Amino acid sequence: MNSISAVKTPYNQTVLLGTRWGQMLALACDPYQTASLGFYGEWAREESALTCSLLKLGDVALDVGANIGSMTLPMARKVGPTGLVLAFEPQRAPFYCLCANIALNHLLNSVRALNAAASDFDGAIEVPIVDVNKPFNVGGVRLDDPVYDDATKLQKEEVPCFKIDSMNLPRVDFIKIDVETMESKVLAGASETIDRCKPVIIAEALHGEISTWEEENIKRMKELFKSHGYDARQIQTKLFSPDNVRYCQDVIFPGCDHNMIAIPNEREKPEWFLKLPSE
Repeated sequence: MNSISAVKTPYNQTVLLGTRWGQMLALACDPYQTASLGFYGEWAREESALTCSLLKLGDVALDVGANIGSMTLPMARKVGPTGLVLAFEPQRAPFYCLCANIALNHLLNSVRALNAAASDFDGAIEVPIVDVNKPFNVGGVRLDDPVYDDATKLQKEEVPCFKIDSMNLPRVDFIKIDVETMESKVLAGASETIDRCKPVIIAEALHGEISTWEEENIKRMKELFKSHGYDARQIQTKLFSPDNVRYCQDVIFPGCDHNMIAIPNEREKPEWFLKLPSE
């Protein structure tokens, strides 16, 4: 982080960075989102733009797996003061940063942060406590992958977990889910809400990087979308964009994000969506 302009906070656990969306408090231990915010002034430019294109002023949106708020903030800016973003983040350290970023950017009326996980049951779930004094991919923590062992080495704490259906939300226009192979369980716990509100949905779709659990998660998502009457298609967005706010051309993230976008069958589809491979 020496090559970027940043304000370090005591003990170097966090760093304050200027970004496209305003000042953001990030975790110094995270070599992914924090590095991207530092070098580019934003995280996943293409995915952020895609997400915002699916939102409109006044929408009610869910950000399930909000981390420190790198997607929450642009979503909140897009829905505006008449809209609302409900941001779920079960991990303690990124949740603290998420709350700070909401306050720093005057979004107290536009975002409701929840230190909780969403799944297909109501109760509690064990969440790893990341050591913020050591390098760690905080956004890559998996809560429900039977063969993911990185988190088994960490102390854990119980955090509330509930179905989105249990919230009895009167309106939901958009759902973004990025929960490291728990996406299908989040959708299963939102079945009634999806049928009633017919939101547009974008969900991460990781492919076989660690285990067959990733492909099973995608298979279940496809089945769920089909059963709810959705047209679901997969899309890749580049992690690096030359059109970043700092005009930095150093490609430190050459890969892509893999997501699934689902739109109700009865709704008119954007032209770019219809060009995506059909599931």
